[in-house]
Amino acid sequence: MGSYRVLIVDDEEMVRGLVRSLLSKYGHSCETAKDGAEALEKVKKNAFDGAVIDIVMPLMDGITLTKELINLYPIFPS
Repeated sequence: MGSYRVLIVDDEEMVRGLVRSLLSKYGHSCETAKDGAEALEKVKKNAFDGAVIDIVMPLMDGITLTKELINLYPIFPS
């Protein structure tokens, strides 16, 4: 199994830390964001292989964030 760069997005610090700890244990490089806006800024500045995104967050929920990420980086080019 290879090492991946993962963005963890959750409004709860404890959850971000737990997921980061677990993924880091398996050799993955992790970065965290406390909300969708912070996540979008980090994605625009850094490349990530994947993301773990909370669904229920203030300001921008996980579904909206996922749609924004797909708009920025389409999975299947048109």
